[in-house]
Amino acid sequence: VGMGLGEGMMFPSQHAYSSFWVPTHERAFLIVFMTSGQDIGSVCANFITPRLLEQGTWCVFVAWGLLAAAWALVFSCLGASAPELHKKCVQTGEAAWIQQHRGAANFKLVRQRREWPCPGRLLRQTCVWAIFAGH
Repeated sequence: VGMGLGEGMMFPSQHAYSSFWVPTHERAFLIVFMTSGQDIGSVCANFITPRLLEQGTWCVFVAWGLLAAAWALVFSCLGASAPELHKKCVQTGEAAWIQQHRGAANFKLVRQRREWPCPGRLLRQTCVWAIFAGH
């Protein structure tokens, strides 16, 4: 259940994140690149986890937990939610270029919007219901 809750939030978050950082003409390729990276990580984990199990069950949880914590620390130090919030991106002018080509509103304007967690505008789309029916 915990893994499902975490992954259930991860995929929409990835797409929201990419809508701010990735220009529209590059978005399809980079989303495929991001999601294939998850699959490759899953395959690698299937090879690494048995070796960790040889050291003890606790070792599996500690190793993957430390890796996740290290990734979160690196991202919180080097990353940003949008290019206009990333200091180096703003200094080099890359943030302005990405904003012109991304097709998403300014991050600060988007953060001011208040929406119900399950937006009604999504529930009115037939493609959303097709996804529900397919799963």
